[in-house]
Amino acid sequence: MKETTDLHDIIHSLSMSEKRYISLSIMHQGDNTYLKLFRAIAKQKEFDEIELREILKNEKFIERLPKIKYFLYNFILRKLTSYYWSRNPDTFLNEMFIEVDILYKKNLYGQARKRMLKLKALAEENEEYELLLQCYRWERRFSVNTSYRPKTARDRDAILHREIELIKNIELLSRFSALSDKFFIYIKTYGEVRKKADKEKIQEFLNDPMMKLEPEKLPPPAKIMFHHLHLQFHYYLQDYDRALEHIEKYLTALKPKISGSESTLKRYINGLINKALILGGFGRYSTAFATLDKMRNTIDSLAKKNQISEETTKTLDTGVYELEAELYMQSGQYNKIIDMIPVIEGFMKKYEGKLELEYVLFFNYIFACTQLIMGNYKQTILYLNRILNHTKGEITLREDLYCYCKIVYLIAHYEAGTEGLPDYLIKSTYRFLAQRNRLYKVETAILTFIKNKLLKNFKPATLTHSLQELKDNIVIITKDPYEKKILEYFDFVSWLESKISGRPFLDVIVEAQNKIKKN
Repeated sequence: MKETTDLHDIIHSLSMSEKRYISLSIMHQGDNTYLKLFRAIAKQKEFDEIELREILKNEKFIERLPKIKYFLYNFILRKLTSYYWSRNPDTFLNEMFIEVDILYKKNLYGQARKRMLKLKALAEENEEYELLLQCYRWERRFSVNTSYRPKTARDRDAILHREIELIKNIELLSRFSALSDKFFIYIKTYGEVRKKADKEKIQEFLNDPMMKLEPEKLPPPAKIMFHHLHLQFHYYLQDYDRALEHIEKYLTALKPKISGSESTLKRYINGLINKALILGGFGRYSTAFATLDKMRNTIDSLAKKNQISEETTKTLDTGVYELEAELYMQSGQYNKIIDMIPVIEGFMKKYEGKLELEYVLFFNYIFACTQLIMGNYKQTILYLNRILNHTKGEITLREDLYCYCKIVYLIAHYEAGTEGLPDYLIKSTYRFLAQRNRLYKVETAILTFIKNKLLKNFKPATLTHSLQELKDNIVIITKDPYEKKILEYFDFVSWLESKISGRPFLDVIVEAQNKIKKN
């Protein structure tokens, strides 16, 4: 095995229960070589080949270390396959195909067919159409090479019709998947709906012939995708009532399947997140928080019945923390976000290097905005620096958040009274916004304000009148529902009002949120 960190990485990715399982499996082999190497690498925070050789210098196998590392790596992979074999339906079913093939090649046709029929029943139960199609193809092999035959021509036609039906179902799923991928590519490239042309493009997705099919006539997996796509399209069109309608149908279709597959559980929890966020957007916070509780209860209940993998646990916990922070932000419960910070920071440290970058950015941005609202400007700058330490090139999915981070960073330094509000800070924010291809009108107004007021003649003492002009301009702009969405990232109107009126930002933003709740 080449001198890589692969073995170190896989050992340090193991959960406590996985480590125990691997250790017991090694001991069962009756050879301490693997166990000594396994434990030595497990103790290393960072992989160090020289240190490892020093630790193991008295072991007889040290001269064969590269080979032993190679065998241990593959041993761990095999044992993990065994460990998750019964927990993962996809792995379980694919392994059964190997068993059928082995029995068939040994001329044990009766056993092979018996195993295949069991596999067929499981594939049918899990609606695995491609695997089912393989089962029917196996039936043809049995009919050619063994005494097994369909009893009548009608029996053979029934098999043919089932194969054709499966092929049609697979085609449906492929078409829905392609439509979903194209939509994701579009959103990743262009972001939120900002103008009529964007709305028309998403309407094209909604008008696709696949979206005109009757959902009740679709096979269950295609029906689930149908409702998921509808909720996505309506959400981005800001037709939240329709999005909510499809979320309910999506969740209803998924719920019976969540105990059988971790991927289905993730999709179900993601659906609950979307539901809660929309409810929060409507100001229905009690129902939104009830949905959050439902998420937690569902996860806890399934964790007690089935062992959930570390990767799935990480994904689900991320979703819970993300939703909770978002709902507290929407409902103005900033003290509760402050209480969450050490908990989430501990969570991020636990999964350091394993957590998707977009979530690291999101959490730090939420912390920064909360600290700004609470008047803790140094903490605001600290959290924003954690985001801005990444280059724009590293951030693909959350370039929007990176943009607002730049603006809030400028505001935080202004609030902190940074000496002279350095020119480089103003100029770098201006350059960043000027290079953006797709600016909201609010961003354009801020860009113009920076250019005409801050870069030319920045005098904090005489800035109130200019801030009033900027606020009035943003209020007019955000009457457009597509432009108003930017205020979900940062409430510029409330911040500007706090500067103009001389009141704490916290008081102004809470007052604004209370007005929304009453309406």
